[in-house]
Amino acid sequence: MSNQKASEAGDPVVTLYHQWNDARATWERLAAAPGNEDFDAPESKAAEAEETAAFDAMIKTPPTSLAGVAVLASALWEMEGPTGAPGSEEYQKQAETLSCQLILAIWRAASGENGLPPNG
Repeated sequence: MSNQKASEAGDPVVTLYHQWNDARATWERLAAAPGNEDFDAPESKAAEAEETAAFDAMIKTPPTSLAGVAVLASALWEMEGPTGAPGSEEYQKQAETLSCQLILAIWRAASGENGLPPNG
């Protein structure tokens, strides 16, 4: 493993980002369960608490690698990026706003990737 990859693997922000996404996925799965229309099942409440705790820790922890910066930009893209369906005219229009272009510039610089941040 290269030094860069080693530092990315140890970045606490990357770990917290994955915990946040896992908790979000769990909550979404539970939210769709029959009988949980009010999202008040104990499992849903626990997933919500895990999501909140991971998110709060993620935004309060300084990244220690470019991967950490990239996942923070990914999180911001998920929260503040386009809301239209990917590939739609509305999505493209929203993705061209100044704030979205700034998020993309940060994500691309930190990740070394082109295109859009991955979802989750």
